Amino acid sequence: MKIKVLGCYGGEMFIYKTSGYLTTYKTSALLINDNLIIDAGSIATSIDITEQERITNILLSHSHFDHIKGLPFLADNLWGEVARSIEIMGIKETLDSVKNNILNDSIWPDITKILSTSEPIYRLVELKGGEGLCR
Repeated sequence: MKIKVLGCYGGEMFIYKTSGYLTTYKTSALLINDNLIIDAGSIATSIDITEQERITNILLSHSHFDHIKGLPFLADNLWGEVARSIEIMGIKETLDSVKNNILNDSIWPDITKILSTSEPIYRLVELKGGEGLCR
């Protein structure tokens, strides 16, 4: 299993240290085996567009902003570039929060309904207790 930490902080900042190194703090996101994202805080700003195009699934642990804020920007980056939906997986409460508070046609377009190519860019998949990720 290959794990790439894209971010693991509750906020984002860049600090230039007197040693000459730039320290970057980014919000929560892990890339697993090049195609699964666990939490999407810094997904659109931590990997290049080629890596973003490989993503097929996003698993959200919960709906705090630092875990979901990259979702609209990833969709914008990939709009018209991928011919399949990316599955966003989570429990009902998390998916409802994303749908009602972000992808609501007020804060951001509801990109679970608008076709990117032949499909919407995101498809929400509810996970229930006791279910695995593999179906």
